[in-house]
Amino acid sequence: MKQFDRFLVAYNQLDNVRSDGRGGNVLLECLKFLAVLVFAGVTQTILANLLVYAYMLIAGATGFTDASGTAGIIISLFSTFGMIGATLLALRFAFKRELSTAGFTKPFWSEYGLGLLAGFAVFALALGIAAAAGTLTIAGISPDFSPLPWLLIFVGFLVQGMSEELLCRGMFMINIARKNSVAA
Repeated sequence: MKQFDRFLVAYNQLDNVRSDGRGGNVLLECLKFLAVLVFAGVTQTILANLLVYAYMLIAGATGFTDASGTAGIIISLFSTFGMIGATLLALRFAFKRELSTAGFTKPFWSEYGLGLLAGFAVFALALGIAAAAGTLTIAGISPDFSPLPWLLIFVGFLVQGMSEELLCRGMFMINIARKNSVAA
């Protein structure tokens, strides 16, 4: 099965971590992952609360319920920076891994951009099919439309997606693949 791991995990990352001699028991790696997941969740929650308080101060909101709707979505998405930070700390200090083993290598931004273009292409294809089938109609743009919240939500989803990929693929799958097949 290990010959198929290169299709699931970037080969240079896998070779680097397999050569360090760490890792092993799948159950132990799952427990470590759960510990990091809890740490990342707490960190993200703390950051979300700080962002809500900042929003309340800036916008003059009077309570947490005022930070709902679009502002709540944006705060929730950007609070995943807490998960990214916690995962990077765990990788570097708890697992003693270089950040390059999690995918932060020289072509990182070009690969991220290529993934972004692929996502746009798939989304555009889906919209095109829906429009061609007559299940999607665009009536126009509201006069109250503001592009800033949409741009912030878009960038927030990029951050949120990166946090999941870093935690699951950059940390967990690589840790499992050190001594086991990724299929484990």
